[in-house]
Amino acid sequence: MFDVVDRAVVLSVMAILAGCPSSGPPIELPSCDEIVCHAGTVCLDGTCRPRECLDLECVEGAVCQPGPLCLPVQPDAGPACETLACAEGLECRDGMSCRPGGEDLDHDGVASRVDCDDGDPTRFPDNPEVCDGLDNDCDGSIDEDARCREGQRCCGAAGCVVVADDREHCGACGQGCAMYDECSAGTCVAAGDPVITAVTPDPIPTGQWLGRDRVNPFIVDGEHMLGYASVFITSLDGESSEPPFEVVGVPDGRYYHNDQAILIDGTAIGPGPANLRVVRNDGAASNTVTIEIEGADAPVIDSVSPSPLRLADEMTVSVYGTGFWGQPIVAISPDVPVFVWQELPVLWVTDTWIRTDSVFLDPATNQPGYWIMRVINPDGVVSDLFPLDVDPAPLPVLSGVSPTEALLGQTVTLEVFGFDFFGTPEIRMAPESSPEEPLDPLPIDSVDSRRLVTAPVALDPSVFSEQPYHIWVTNPDGASSNRLRFIVL
Repeated sequence: MFDVVDRAVVLSVMAILAGCPSSGPPIELPSCDEIVCHAGTVCLDGTCRPRECLDLECVEGAVCQPGPLCLPVQPDAGPACETLACAEGLECRDGMSCRPGGEDLDHDGVASRVDCDDGDPTRFPDNPEVCDGLDNDCDGSIDEDARCREGQRCCGAAGCVVVADDREHCGACGQGCAMYDECSAGTCVAAGDPVITAVTPDPIPTGQWLGRDRVNPFIVDGEHMLGYASVFITSLDGESSEPPFEVVGVPDGRYYHNDQAILIDGTAIGPGPANLRVVRNDGAASNTVTIEIEGADAPVIDSVSPSPLRLADEMTVSVYGTGFWGQPIVAISPDVPVFVWQELPVLWVTDTWIRTDSVFLDPATNQPGYWIMRVINPDGVVSDLFPLDVDPAPLPVLSGVSPTEALLGQTVTLEVFGFDFFGTPEIRMAPESSPEEPLDPLPIDSVDSRRLVTAPVALDPSVFSEQPYHIWVTNPDGASSNRLRFIVL
């Protein structure tokens, strides 16, 4: 009895030696008494097929595949292949050679039609079994012949494990220890106090995010670093300390690391030596080690937007540069011998960008011209002075007045339309005959940047006369608009 693949090869050689014509009839398949099928398959009608095919009957031109499914046979035709019959799962290729046929999606050398898992190159018939929790040889059993080194045990997907000291498989596969226990001689016991051997980075920088996007994390190396713990940084004299932050251990307890980005701002402890220790959440405290705190670089302003700033505009200001962190102070001042700093409300901060909340530079108290800006980080380090221009407030502009005329002695409410009104402007009127002799400002009921509404105005004959009047608006900084006509009839 021999394998059908070997028999097919012999038959093909015999066909060549006999000089069989390519148009001759196909050689009959051997009987199942002469065929040895690999594990997981059975012989059906002279071919080896998956066991599931016992319950599936396919029509002519199709063959049973794992699933089970009936799929069409797609031989690779060749001049001499018409005289060669290949075993199930093999196809005639390159003339007179039986090779695995069909797709091989995982490129393990075994065709999809006979591979029990064509999405995993570690699983195919007759592949040696290894300890990985998979059926590597496709015989329906898992890890049955897998071997591990002395002192190890096969724990499925975990591989070969030394159960004498593995916290996840302590003494037996799948037998894990509690969060703050360790595995010793196959038994879970309470872990010893954490012991610090090194801290990274060294020195520890202030004003720099550690672990943002998992880059440059904060790491405490040592022993018994299990579960969660808090990191405490204090001055050498113990008089001041940074706020503690949380770290998490790795399964084997070799080190702690931060799983959330942290920033040491240096406001409590300045550059220089400091003490560091960790306290596990079960109360176990580590030894204290001396670390070095490194001061942050000064912030640098590269540009400001909008540029220039303008008086009387409601605006948000963006400051671009490097070295921003925490909650810095952004301040501006006219460039005068004695600076008068105004702090801008900060909305958010990144390393390279500060954006303010809404800013209004009141023209009534500020002058246009050459100004400067500075940024002060939480540790008190100040940027260089950055120059910027502040333009004067725009002149108010009138576009219309309603009504445009009224009878002498009548009481009217005037609406004045335009733009660039700010603060509490004045509405003035003057006779067209004597435009330099304005009347008292009209009482205002409401105001916004594009519309002013007066309180009721009595056109008293003792004040007004029948003639055209000029009407205009003056902002609090003294800037006046163009003039429109209002006629008293």
